[in-house]
Amino acid sequence: MPSPGVTAIFAQAGYLVQPYTTRPVAVDKNETKTKTKVSFVRGVIKVEVTSPGAVPVGKIKLKLGQFKGKAKLKKGKAKVALPRSIAPGTYTLKVSFLGSTGFDSSKSKRITITVH
Repeated sequence: MPSPGVTAIFAQAGYLVQPYTTRPVAVDKNETKTKTKVSFVRGVIKVEVTSPGAVPVGKIKLKLGQFKGKAKLKKGKAKVALPRSIAPGTYTLKVSFLGSTGFDSSKSKRITITVH
């Protein structure tokens, strides 16, 4: 069953529009693929989201052990500082770009980091 859509009829002023029929037309959302990269330097998680031909906008979320963080991209990049309450140890870091209008969501490769 076709989803609701937009119907447009164009007619020159003063002309009568004849009866017409409609048919569904598929429309590509034109989402752009993204790639999410992550690095960890001196207690700061750095995230970069790239896409061919455009700079992604939107939000990222991350998880490091029990710590969960969020950040908004600025020029395709975001930084999240780890709180000092994180215990020293080895953790797996997962980062996701949530996607936005015109950009697909993406995930970084999981990386293992050591907190001292």
